[in-house]
Amino acid sequence: MNEVNTTPTMSNEEKIIELEKRVAALEKIEKDRRTRKIIVICIKLFFYIALIIALIVMAFKLKTYFDQLNNIKNLGNNFNLNSDTLKDFDINNYLNGLFNY
Repeated sequence: MNEVNTTPTMSNEEKIIELEKRVAALEKIEKDRRTRKIIVICIKLFFYIALIIALIVMAFKLKTYFDQLNNIKNLGNNFNLNSDTLKDFDINNYLNGLFNY
């Protein structure tokens, strides 16, 4: 019932070399993670900036159409049949010609 330990014992120098290898591997993994994290942040930042620029450009393009619609709306609100510009306009001639009265 006696168990014999078959694993070879390592000297202190061998243990130090093994630990240094493990630390080097872990540092490489940490450096790769940090690099990946920085790349992901840069890509996200690029897309967010591109999205903001696209929204600003679209807002300026839509603003011109919005201003045109407001001008048409203001013309409709200010349109008066008794204005001086419509005094010479006779709609009866057009209606008579259209319906042959």
